[in-house]
Formats: sequence, C-alpha cells, structure tokens
Amino acid sequence: MVPVPIEAPKDTDGDGMPGNGDACPSQAGISGFKGCPDKNNDGIPDPQDKCPAVPGSPLFWGCPDSNNDEGIIKQQVDAARVKAMDFGKSHPPGNNKTAEGQAWNRRVAFKVSQ
Repeated sequence: MVPVPIEAPKDTDGDGMPGNGDACPSQAGISGFKGCPDKNNDGIPDPQDKCPAVPGSPLFWGCPDSNNDEGIIKQQVDAARVKAMDFGKSHPPGNNKTAEGQAWNRRVAFKVSQ
C-alpha cells in the first residue's frame, strides 16, 4: 500500500486563512473575521456590513448614523428605562450552523418602553 500525501488546505486569497476556515476565500481579510475583509475599518465584516463602502455603527448594521439616532440613544434615555436581557441562546434569529447566522446572532436589540 502506497501512502497518499494529504495536501494542506490552500489559502486562495493570501490572507493567512486556509481552506474551510476562510469564510471569504476569494477576498483577503482579517483572521478575527474568519478571513473576511472590513474595507471601511468600522469593525463589521463586509458580508454583514449593510454599508461596506462607508464607516458606520453596529447599531445601524454598519451604516452611518445619518440622523443622529445614536446620539439620541446615548443622551436622552433615562437609565431607569434600560433593562438588559439575554436571549442569545434561547431565541437566536440566525442559524448557528452558518457563519452569517452566527454573526447575526451577535447583536444588541432595543425595545423602547414607556
């Protein structure tokens, strides 16, 4: 029996993330984003960034805050009205079996109370 050499997974885009570990195998990216790029450096991987050409806020899925909603949230909500609740494991909106679903499940949602 002749041993068959096992070929290591190839890094097709040269970003240091080979084979199945690279969620964006045709684009060079960042290892912290599973090999996907963040072209606008806003901290949101381009596949999840709704506005990948311009820096934005995680509150707006990577898009800029065009009408200062983020400032309103930071400055005008009474702390007594803010309650943190964790539903990540019990109510994930995305499929945890895919990288895109896992990224969607890492989220913060707000519900305004009276």
